[in-house]
Amino acid sequence: DWTVGSRWSVSARVKPVIGEVNVRGLNRETWALANGLDGMGTLGRDRKLVRQGGGFGLANMRDAVSRSWQRIEDKYPEFSDGIGLMRALSIGEQSALRPPLWQAFRPLGLTHLVSISGLHVTMVAVLFAWLIKRIFRYSPWIPAQPRVWILAGGVAGALFYALLAGFSVPTQRSVLMLAAFAWVWWRGSGGSGWTAWWQALAVVL
Repeated sequence: DWTVGSRWSVSARVKPVIGEVNVRGLNRETWALANGLDGMGTLGRDRKLVRQGGGFGLANMRDAVSRSWQRIEDKYPEFSDGIGLMRALSIGEQSALRPPLWQAFRPLGLTHLVSISGLHVTMVAVLFAWLIKRIFRYSPWIPAQPRVWILAGGVAGALFYALLAGFSVPTQRSVLMLAAFAWVWWRGSGGSGWTAWWQALAVVL
Protein backbone atom coordinates (compact mmCIF):
# COMPACT_ATOMS: atom_id res chain seq x y z
CA ASP A 1 0.00 0.00 0.00
CA TRP A 2 1.94 3.02 -1.29
CA THR A 3 0.53 6.08 0.41
CA VAL A 4 -0.02 9.28 -1.57
CA GLY A 5 3.01 11.57 -1.41
CA SER A 6 5.49 8.83 -0.57
CA ARG A 7 8.67 8.42 -2.61
CA TRP A 8 10.24 5.06 -3.41
CA SER A 9 13.46 3.80 -4.96
CA VAL A 10 12.73 0.73 -7.09
CA SER A 11 14.39 -1.42 -9.70
CA ALA A 12 12.39 -1.38 -12.90
CA ARG A 13 12.63 -2.86 -16.37
CA VAL A 14 11.17 -0.36 -18.82
CA LYS A 15 10.68 -0.70 -22.56
CA PRO A 16 9.03 1.46 -25.23
CA VAL A 17 5.33 1.08 -25.82
CA ILE A 18 5.10 -1.01 -28.98
CA GLY A 19 1.94 -2.59 -30.28
CA GLU A 20 0.31 -3.88 -33.41
CA VAL A 21 -1.62 -1.43 -35.58
CA ASN A 22 -5.14 -2.64 -36.17
CA VAL A 23 -7.85 -0.54 -37.79
CA ARG A 24 -10.54 -2.17 -35.65
CA GLY A 25 -8.53 -2.46 -32.44
CA LEU A 26 -6.52 -0.38 -29.99
CA ASN A 27 -3.39 1.37 -31.22
CA ARG A 28 -1.18 1.09 -28.15
CA GLU A 29 1.47 3.54 -29.35
CA THR A 30 -1.08 6.26 -30.09
CA TRP A 31 -2.79 5.62 -26.77
CA ALA A 32 0.51 5.88 -24.89
CA LEU A 33 1.47 9.07 -26.73
CA ALA A 34 -1.90 10.67 -25.94
CA ASN A 35 -1.51 9.82 -22.25
CA GLY A 36 2.09 10.96 -21.96
CA LEU A 37 3.58 7.49 -21.45
CA ASP A 38 7.13 7.12 -22.73
CA GLY A 39 7.53 3.52 -21.62
CA MET A 40 5.97 0.62 -19.76
CA GLY A 41 7.54 -2.12 -17.70
CA THR A 42 7.62 -4.12 -14.52
CA LEU A 43 8.99 -3.46 -11.04
CA GLY A 44 11.46 -5.76 -9.37
CA ARG A 45 11.55 -6.93 -5.78
CA ASP A 46 14.07 -4.28 -4.72
CA ARG A 47 11.88 -1.51 -3.29
CA LYS A 48 13.10 1.03 -0.73
CA LEU A 49 11.02 3.71 0.96
CA VAL A 50 12.80 7.07 0.57
CA ARG A 51 10.15 9.42 1.99
CA GLN A 52 6.96 8.66 3.88
CA GLY A 53 3.73 10.14 2.59
CA GLY A 54 1.15 12.15 4.45
CA GLY A 55 0.86 15.81 5.25
CA PHE A 56 -1.61 18.50 4.26
CA GLY A 57 -1.10 18.71 0.51
CA LEU A 58 -3.87 18.74 -2.07
CA ALA A 59 -3.05 15.20 -3.22
CA ASN A 60 -3.34 13.98 0.37
CA MET A 61 -6.68 15.76 0.71
CA ARG A 62 -7.99 14.06 -2.42
CA ASP A 63 -6.75 10.71 -1.11
CA ALA A 64 -8.46 11.30 2.25
CA VAL A 65 -11.76 12.12 0.54
CA SER A 66 -11.46 9.04 -1.67
CA ARG A 67 -10.69 6.76 1.27
CA SER A 68 -13.61 8.15 3.27
CA TRP A 69 -15.95 7.38 0.37
CA GLN A 70 -14.45 3.88 0.12
CA ARG A 71 -15.06 3.23 3.82
CA ILE A 72 -18.70 4.24 3.40
CA GLU A 73 -18.94 1.99 0.35
CA ASP A 74 -17.54 -0.96 2.31
CA LYS A 75 -20.07 -0.30 5.08
CA TYR A 76 -23.05 0.11 2.74
CA PRO A 77 -22.38 -1.99 -0.39
CA GLU A 78 -25.96 -1.53 -1.59
CA PHE A 79 -25.16 2.14 -2.28
CA SER A 80 -21.96 1.44 -4.21
CA ASP A 81 -23.24 2.96 -7.46
CA GLY A 82 -24.35 6.16 -5.77
CA ILE A 83 -21.11 6.44 -3.82
CA GLY A 84 -19.14 5.87 -7.02
CA LEU A 85 -21.09 8.72 -8.60
CA MET A 86 -20.26 10.96 -5.64
CA ARG A 87 -16.58 10.06 -5.94
CA ALA A 88 -16.66 11.00 -9.60
CA LEU A 89 -18.40 14.32 -8.94
CA SER A 90 -16.44 15.34 -5.84
CA ILE A 91 -12.84 14.59 -6.78
CA GLY A 92 -13.10 13.55 -10.43
CA GLU A 93 -12.43 9.86 -9.70
CA GLN A 94 -14.27 8.51 -12.72
CA SER A 95 -12.76 5.04 -12.32
CA ALA A 96 -15.12 4.58 -9.36
CA LEU A 97 -18.04 4.18 -11.78
CA ARG A 98 -18.66 0.67 -13.04
CA PRO A 99 -18.72 0.10 -16.84
CA PRO A 100 -22.49 -0.72 -16.78
CA LEU A 101 -23.12 2.76 -15.41
CA TRP A 102 -21.18 4.35 -18.25
CA GLN A 103 -23.18 2.24 -20.70
CA ALA A 104 -26.39 3.48 -19.08
CA PHE A 105 -25.27 7.13 -19.12
CA ARG A 106 -24.08 7.12 -22.73
CA PRO A 107 -27.46 6.65 -24.51
CA LEU A 108 -29.03 9.24 -22.19
CA GLY A 109 -26.32 11.80 -22.93
CA LEU A 110 -25.29 12.06 -19.27
CA THR A 111 -21.59 11.28 -19.60
CA HIS A 112 -20.77 14.99 -19.79
CA LEU A 113 -22.60 15.61 -16.51
CA VAL A 114 -20.49 13.00 -14.72
CA SER A 115 -17.12 14.28 -15.91
CA ILE A 116 -15.96 17.40 -14.08
CA SER A 117 -16.44 20.34 -16.44
CA GLY A 118 -17.45 23.98 -16.55
CA LEU A 119 -20.97 23.24 -15.33
CA HIS A 120 -19.78 21.82 -12.02
CA VAL A 121 -17.10 24.46 -11.46
CA THR A 122 -19.57 27.26 -12.17
CA MET A 123 -22.14 25.79 -9.78
CA VAL A 124 -19.53 25.65 -7.01
CA ALA A 125 -18.46 29.25 -7.76
CA VAL A 126 -22.07 30.47 -7.55
CA LEU A 127 -22.58 28.54 -4.30
CA PHE A 128 -19.48 30.09 -2.67
CA ALA A 129 -20.46 33.58 -3.83
CA TRP A 130 -24.00 33.08 -2.50
CA LEU A 131 -22.66 31.90 0.88
CA ILE A 132 -20.43 34.96 1.23
CA LYS A 133 -23.36 37.21 0.32
CA ARG A 134 -25.49 35.54 2.99
CA ILE A 135 -22.71 35.96 5.55
CA PHE A 136 -22.50 39.67 4.80
CA ARG A 137 -26.26 39.98 5.14
CA TYR A 138 -26.19 38.73 8.73
CA SER A 139 -22.78 40.06 9.70
CA PRO A 140 -22.39 43.31 11.64
CA TRP A 141 -19.24 44.12 9.65
CA ILE A 142 -19.59 44.83 5.94
CA PRO A 143 -16.51 45.69 3.84
CA ALA A 144 -16.32 48.84 1.78
CA GLN A 145 -16.59 46.87 -1.46
CA PRO A 146 -18.66 43.72 -0.80
CA ARG A 147 -18.84 42.90 -4.49
CA VAL A 148 -15.07 42.31 -4.57
CA TRP A 149 -15.33 39.84 -1.69
CA ILE A 150 -18.27 38.02 -3.27
CA LEU A 151 -16.59 37.69 -6.66
CA ALA A 152 -13.24 36.73 -5.14
CA GLY A 153 -14.95 34.11 -2.99
CA GLY A 154 -16.68 32.61 -6.00
CA VAL A 155 -13.45 32.41 -8.00
CA ALA A 156 -11.57 31.00 -4.98
CA GLY A 157 -14.24 28.33 -4.50
CA ALA A 158 -14.06 27.40 -8.17
CA LEU A 159 -10.26 27.19 -7.99
CA PHE A 160 -10.37 25.01 -4.87
CA TYR A 161 -12.89 22.62 -6.42
CA ALA A 162 -10.92 22.46 -9.68
CA LEU A 163 -7.73 21.61 -7.78
CA LEU A 164 -9.56 19.01 -5.70
CA ALA A 165 -10.97 17.42 -8.87
CA GLY A 166 -7.52 17.06 -10.44
CA PHE A 167 -7.22 20.43 -12.28
CA SER A 168 -7.77 18.94 -15.72
CA VAL A 169 -7.86 21.08 -18.86
CA PRO A 170 -11.67 21.61 -18.80
CA THR A 171 -11.55 22.80 -15.19
CA GLN A 172 -8.61 25.09 -15.97
CA ARG A 173 -10.61 26.70 -18.77
CA SER A 174 -13.59 27.13 -16.47
CA VAL A 175 -11.56 28.82 -13.74
CA LEU A 176 -9.98 31.19 -16.26
CA MET A 177 -13.36 32.10 -17.75
CA LEU A 178 -14.89 32.70 -14.31
CA ALA A 179 -11.94 34.88 -13.33
CA ALA A 180 -12.35 36.92 -16.52
CA PHE A 181 -16.09 37.34 -15.94
CA ALA A 182 -15.48 38.33 -12.32
CA TRP A 183 -12.92 40.92 -13.43
CA VAL A 184 -15.34 42.46 -15.94
CA TRP A 185 -18.19 42.45 -13.41
CA TRP A 186 -16.02 44.05 -10.71
CA ARG A 187 -14.70 46.69 -13.09
CA GLY A 188 -18.27 47.61 -14.04
CA SER A 189 -17.30 49.15 -17.36
CA GLY A 190 -20.85 48.89 -18.64
CA GLY A 191 -19.89 46.54 -21.42
CA SER A 192 -22.26 43.94 -22.74
CA GLY A 193 -22.19 40.26 -21.94
CA TRP A 194 -20.55 39.60 -25.28
CA THR A 195 -17.64 41.82 -24.28
CA ALA A 196 -17.07 39.70 -21.19
CA TRP A 197 -17.40 36.57 -23.29
CA TRP A 198 -14.75 37.76 -25.76
CA GLN A 199 -12.40 38.70 -22.95
CA ALA A 200 -12.84 35.30 -21.32
CA LEU A 201 -12.15 33.64 -24.66
CA ALA A 202 -8.97 35.68 -25.07
CA VAL A 203 -7.78 34.70 -21.58
CA VAL A 204 -8.39 31.00 -22.27
CA LEU A 205 -6.60 31.14 -25.61
